[in-house]
Amino acid sequence: MNLLLLASLAAADPRVSLTVERVPAGNALAVQVTHGGPGPITVASCQTLQVEIFDATTERWTPSSGNPCLRTEAAMALAPGEHSFNVPLAVEASALIRVVLVYGLGCREGLTLDEAGCTRYEAALSGSLTAFPEENR
Repeated sequence: MNLLLLASLAAADPRVSLTVERVPAGNALAVQVTHGGPGPITVASCQTLQVEIFDATTERWTPSSGNPCLRTEAAMALAPGEHSFNVPLAVEASALIRVVLVYGLGCREGLTLDEAGCTRYEAALSGSLTAFPEENR
């Protein structure tokens, strides 16, 4: 099941938002997930947040290649509030990027996100930003 595809078909939940900042040292982004509730949202334990790159040729957003998940783990429930994540940034300099969080609502605990039988999947998107080479950060 392609959760990103399912989430893109659903309307975004305005109670979940992403704020992205570049980390001064290293190739990473600091992402703040703000969840206004009520109740938890369920997110994947591995590659919780994805970086997408805008392809001007196709005029589409495509996932960047990240580190693969080496093992399957149960999804995490995020309570209402703010949650901080660091996301590796492995894209070409000056690429137009955004961060995506796919999450489920009404999910069973102890299972991966795609097995959790969530009642609905949603996606929260950051605004777009340009990835600069290390020396320009």
